[in-house]
Amino acid sequence: MTQDTKDQIANLERQKIALEDRLDNLSYFKGWDKKNDITIQEVTDELFEVKDTIKKLTANNGILVKQ
Repeated sequence: MTQDTKDQIANLERQKIALEDRLDNLSYFKGWDKKNDITIQEVTDELFEVKDTIKKLTANNGILVKQ
């Protein structure tokens, strides 16, 4: 695994943590406002993409990462 790939994975892990925190904060207000529900869905979609990218990057290098 190259250093660039390791750096990319580390960056994605940071993004994942930030998105999980944001989703947790937004979930307190779920259902209060339709705009908020849309934002929750957008964050959920982005979180899925980040997790999927991490999975692909680590799978290509034989490393198992707990998702």
